[in-house]
Amino acid sequence: MGSPSKLFPPDYGFPLWTTYAVWIAILLLLYPACLWFARLKPRHHNWWLSYL
Repeated sequence: MGSPSKLFPPDYGFPLWTTYAVWIAILLLLYPACLWFARLKPRHHNWWLSYL
């Protein structure tokens, strides 16, 4: 973290399984929005969609 490790307690942070669980939850939440946008882009030829 850029600081000496003695500044933090030994159990500082989250376990790795928690990090993976949050990561998978975020993926599952964002997937429908990404799928909707992927289907929207070919149907609409607006100039600003090419920038997204």
